[in-house]
Amino acid sequence: MWFFTPPAPRPYRPLPGPPTLLFAGRTDKGKGPHLFVQMVWWLPPDCYRDALVVGPDVTAVDGRTSTQLLHDMANARRIGHRVRIEGAKTPAELAELFATNVLPVVSSQHDTLNLVALEALFGGCPAVVSTGAGAVKYLRERFPTLPFTAFDLGKFYAELPKVEDALRRYDDRRAELAKALAGVDFTPNTRR
Repeated sequence: MWFFTPPAPRPYRPLPGPPTLLFAGRTDKGKGPHLFVQMVWWLPPDCYRDALVVGPDVTAVDGRTSTQLLHDMANARRIGHRVRIEGAKTPAELAELFATNVLPVVSSQHDTLNLVALEALFGGCPAVVSTGAGAVKYLRERFPTLPFTAFDLGKFYAELPKVEDALRRYDDRRAELAKALAGVDFTPNTRR
């Protein structure tokens, strides 16, 4: 690809128990971290270990930070003990996370592309990607054999079973992705 060098998948090192749900990116509203917390609240608690939000803090119009707002939201839903919020991670730290049993959720409401989705998938980590992210269209057109879970935010509650299935069948999904990645041609497409 001309704009992005796909990372090589690292050896898989699963942690005990079910996968961790992961939101990685800016924590402004457009990227949808609040939708991620809402998703965590609605999913059956036995299908995930915990939820992790990583990304830089953003200050809202009222002066509160996105971290404060997300903590308040999680606590109001009584899932604050299951949602960890950390600062930004380096690409190497994210790659280490993608080598464990995490399920990245790209919950963008509107996003031109979304490199986190590409980094996760090309790094061998299954992902849930909102149709609000341009990555969905890009992946479907450029890498149609690559499996991922597309999530339509307009049908939020109806789509939640897809996320639950991705969590419960995580190892199968990871194996399917590894098999698909073995046959992917990353040569830049020169068609115009």
